[in-house]
Amino acid sequence: MFLRTSSPFCHHYLCRFSALGLLVLSLFSVTGCANLPFQEDAAADPYQKIADPPNIPFFARMGTSPLLEKIRRERLGLQTLGPRYVDLVDLDTVTPRGQRLHQIIIQFLHDGVLQPEGPDAQLALDKPLTRAQLAVWLARALHLPPRRRPIPYFRDVGMDRAEYGYIETVGQFNLMTGRKAPHGYLFEPDKQISRQELCVLYAHLSRQHRFADDLRAGDYRDLSPPEEEPVDNIARFRDFHRIDPRAQPYVAIAYEHRVLLNTFGLRAENLIRGGGLRPNAPILRREGLFFLHDLVTRHPMLATRIKEKW
Repeated sequence: MFLRTSSPFCHHYLCRFSALGLLVLSLFSVTGCANLPFQEDAAADPYQKIADPPNIPFFARMGTSPLLEKIRRERLGLQTLGPRYVDLVDLDTVTPRGQRLHQIIIQFLHDGVLQPEGPDAQLALDKPLTRAQLAVWLARALHLPPRRRPIPYFRDVGMDRAEYGYIETVGQFNLMTGRKAPHGYLFEPDKQISRQELCVLYAHLSRQHRFADDLRAGDYRDLSPPEEEPVDNIARFRDFHRIDPRAQPYVAIAYEHRVLLNTFGLRAENLIRGGGLRPNAPILRREGLFFLHDLVTRHPMLATRIKEKW
């Protein structure tokens, strides 16, 4: 007689108890899922240690559902990259500059500028950038294919070197040339690049100077300065006296084009009242990526003009 639901009294309380039971079960399920860790194989996917950015919804960070994990991967932009760098998991994505660098790396991986070699490849962002590595990245960023000559143009770059084809490419297009030697040119592929040399390279690439006559692979020693280029805007730099006089006009161009800010993160207060430019300091690989991204973004038609010219 108690189970008869035709009574309004019984029907009312039966509905209330049923709703309360469903609410309790729902809370138990959510709490249990939230405490479950990701069941991924760290060896198979080193990117599982990447922390979720703050804008990832809570539902995309809990549980072991393949669909939720797919959403998390897509939000991180890692779902179609193929081979990846194992040390990218250590990249700081908390600061705005770190987040921007992460986006640049993702874009360059998609575009083929960065090509990890092997499962244990490392990007080594805090190591100095060599001339050989810059030649590879520059050619790929400008979509210039590697070229092979029967006889190497540079005496110190053999055909068995991995970067040989790209070094020949930047040499042929006079993007980066070499130091003149008694019996030819030397590229010095393992030499590090200083900050003022990178400014020289940017000034020539952006303003279409005559590379063969003036530019020696970002080396200011054989340069003739641009006509009447003012240097007043950099005269207040704390270490202005350390900048080579032949490189000062090119540093002024780079400063005017915000290369010092976008590449090195140096604002006016850093250059004037802080540590200064440090013109002879070698650039790091992370700074090289900032530089290339700024170059191709600011001058999208650069590759086309180079191909038309040569």
